[in-house]
Formats: sequence, C-alpha cells, structure tokens
Amino acid sequence: MSGGPAAGKKDPKSGGDKAKRDQDGRFTREPAMPRLTDASTPDPRSAADPEGAEVLARLERQAVAIGHLEEKVRSLEQALAAEREACRELKAALDSERRAAAAHAARAKRDRAASARAKDEVERLRRIAAGAEDQVQLTWAQLASAERRLAWKQRRLWRKLLRRPPTQRSTDSSSA
Repeated sequence: MSGGPAAGKKDPKSGGDKAKRDQDGRFTREPAMPRLTDASTPDPRSAADPEGAEVLARLERQAVAIGHLEEKVRSLEQALAAEREACRELKAALDSERRAAAAHAARAKRDRAASARAKDEVERLRRIAAGAEDQVQLTWAQLASAERRLAWKQRRLWRKLLRRPPTQRSTDSSSA
C-alpha cells in the first residue's frame, strides 16, 4: 500500500513530508493542497484524450484510497484516545490501590504492635494471677493452722487435762 506515486515525496518549502502533525500528534493536510472537489470541471476535449482520462481515473482511485485511509486514521485516533483514557483510568485505579495497600500496611503494623503490647500485658496479668493464687493458697493454709490452734485453745477443761485433741464442732455442740 504505497499510497500512489506521490507518497514519500518531500515538500520543497518545508523540507518535510506533505502530511504534517498538529499539536495533538494527528496528521493533517497542508492547507495549500487543493482538494478534488475544488477542481474545476474537466474540458470535454480532454476527456477524449486517453492520457487525460487515465490521469483522471487514477486520481479518482487515489481519492477513494485517500478517503479510506483518512477513515482508517480517524478510527485509529479514536482507538488511541480510548486506549489513553483506559490507561488514565488504570493509573488512577492503581494509585488508589497503592494508597489502600499503604493504609492496610500501616494498619497491620499498628495491629502487630498492639498485639505485642496485649501479649505482654496478658503475660504480666498471668504472673500477677499466679502470685495471687499462691497468696490465696498460703492464706488458706494459715487460716487452717489458725483454726487448729484456736480449737486447741478452746478445748473443754477435761480434754485439756487429759491432753486430748479437740473434737469436731458438730460433736462438741451436741454433747454440751
């Protein structure tokens, strides 16, 4: 698809290709190039000329080809604009996901620190509870010892004289 015999020729004024790019990067025609619609109607005598008819037919084929190419360029520009928009949306979504991931990472870090503090606190409370349990056991032992001494001190006189151990409270109250 060479685009005709004029394809690839340089414009002598600008030194560049005949098609120029505008600011958006699209190709545009130079305004100095006349369009086929601007051309005057051909002279009937030239239509009889076989070379003129051949040139006219070739120009019409090229105009059709150029029309197809312009349509293809428009569709490619639309596809490019759609791709650029999709890229922008993906970039925005990626940025949003990165911010969310950073927030989750910060939260996870805080949660790990809080978990470590809570674990230390639980261990401290377990040690305190074990110490309290030991203290309760010691207190119960002291209470039992104190009750035994009290029972020896409150024995009835005849038991003291015979050096007999005190009886249980239930038997003492029934014999009194």
